[in-house]
Amino acid sequence: MAKRERQTHANGDSPAGTPGNRSVAAPISHVPDLFIDGYKNVTLHDLVLRMNLIAHYPSADETAVMETRVVGRLALSLPAFLAIYEGFGSLIKDLEARGMISKTVAGSSND
Repeated sequence: MAKRERQTHANGDSPAGTPGNRSVAAPISHVPDLFIDGYKNVTLHDLVLRMNLIAHYPSADETAVMETRVVGRLALSLPAFLAIYEGFGSLIKDLEARGMISKTVAGSSND
């Protein structure tokens, strides 16, 4: 099996979409986007973290109740999970600094 080497751009950044790169990922035409509304049933087995990815859809009987469906499962090694966690932390701080999002403290109201 060939050894996998870390790819970098000329400026030393990782390719788009990998931890440490703040650029917008280039579109990948052969891979469809998967829109999710959340996750559930997170498990850790043999050092692999797995979580079901869910999406909400209108119910078949057209009531106001939304139907939740599992649309995929994400499987991550612990190093990959920690890298994503760190990357999301940086992204959240950046979005807060830009005023695009704000943290809500439990028990407080925005009256």
